[in-house]
Amino acid sequence: MKKILMLSLMAALMISVVTALAMLRPEQNDVVLADRADHQQTPDAPTVNASQESANASGTAATDDTNQAAEATATSELAVNEHSPTPGEPAEDEVIDALLSDLFAEVADAYQLQARYPHFSQPIVDAEALQGYRPNGTHQVSLPYPLPNGDTYHASLGLDRYRYTPDDQQQVSLELSTDRGTTIRQVEAEITNLNGQVLHAQPLNLAAAANLSHDMHIELSDIWQPDWPAELQWRVRARLGQQQLSVVAPFYLDRPVATLIGLGAVGVSEGFLDIPLNIRTDHPGYYFVQANLFSDSGKPLLHLQAEGPVAEGYPALTLQAFGPALLEADARGPYQLTDIQLTRLGDDNQPDRFGRASQAAFPVSAISLDAFEGVDWEDPMLAERLEFLKGNRTDAP
Repeated sequence: MKKILMLSLMAALMISVVTALAMLRPEQNDVVLADRADHQQTPDAPTVNASQESANASGTAATDDTNQAAEATATSELAVNEHSPTPGEPAEDEVIDALLSDLFAEVADAYQLQARYPHFSQPIVDAEALQGYRPNGTHQVSLPYPLPNGDTYHASLGLDRYRYTPDDQQQVSLELSTDRGTTIRQVEAEITNLNGQVLHAQPLNLAAAANLSHDMHIELSDIWQPDWPAELQWRVRARLGQQQLSVVAPFYLDRPVATLIGLGAVGVSEGFLDIPLNIRTDHPGYYFVQANLFSDSGKPLLHLQAEGPVAEGYPALTLQAFGPALLEADARGPYQLTDIQLTRLGDDNQPDRFGRASQAAFPVSAISLDAFEGVDWEDPMLAERLEFLKGNRTDAP
C-alpha cells in the first residue's frame, strides 16, 4: 500500500510538472498542445456498448463495487499516513522526499538535454518519438467484451488515419472474434454523427462465424454529403446470442482550408536550413504547420514546426531545420519533407480546421553543413525552467 501511495503522489507530481512547464512554454508550443488535445479528446471516445438491460445492471453493480473499492483505498491510505516507522526503518516522508528529489533531478536533466535544440526543430530520437510526431497516423479501437455464456467477444476497428478530405480513399479494417466459438452474425457497418444518427450504411454481407475479418476501401467522394458534420464515426454492430454489441472509431472529414502546393528556394541563415512553404488558401488566417524531415534514404531526422499568418501581403511560413542537429546526424542531404499537417487555428466562435499537402513528400535539396560548425542554441527560457525544477527538489538549497 505504501508503494501505491507513493506512485499516486509521483503521478500527481508529474502532472503538476508538465502543467507548469506548459505554462512556461513559448506560444508556439502552446499551439502544439492545443492541436494534439483536439485530436485526442474526441467527443465520442471508442466504446463497446451492450443494448440489453442486463448489461446496464452489470454496469451499475460495477460502479457500486468501484465506489466501495475507492472508499477502501482511501481508508488504507489514511492508515498508511498514520503508520509509524519501526526502529531502523526510514520515515515515510523521507522515502517520498528521496523519490521526488530523484524524479525532479531526472526531469531537469532530460529537459536540459532537450533544450540543446529549438522547440520548433527537435531531433527524432527513436521510433516512439516519430509515432508521436505523426498526429494523423493510423489508429485502432480494440476492445474485449464478456458475454453472459462465459465467452469473450473481441472487436477491433482500425482506420488508416484520423483526418480525411472528401477526395481521399479511406481504409477500414475489421476483426471480430470470440474465444470459445460463440457465433457472430448480422454484422453491420455505418457512418454516423456523434449522436448516433446514421448517415451512410456500408453493405457487408458477412456470413455468420466465430471469427470474421474484413477490409473496406471507401472512396469518400462517392458517399460524402456537403451537409455532413466534420466529426464522424464508423460504427460496427454485431449480434451475439440475444445481444447486439457495437464498436465505434471516430474520424474527421471536411474540405481542406489550405493546400501546400510546393516549397520555395531552400537557404541557410543563422544556423538554420530554411524551407519556405508555398501554401494556397481561400481561408486566410493564423496557421500552424508541422512536418518531419527525413534523409533521402528514409532515416527520420527532425520534427519541424512553424506558425504565423497565411494571407496576402504576409511572408511565406518557413520551416527551419537546426543545422547543428543535421551536422550531428551527418545528414548532408538530399532530404524528404513528409508527414505534413496544416492547421488553421480557430477562436472562441470557430473551431480549428485543417489543410492538406498536394503530395505525400516534398524533396529538399542537399546543402553544405560547414556553416553550422560551432553553432549553439540558447533557449531563452532555460534558466527559468531549470530554476523551477531545481526549486521543487526536496534537497534544493
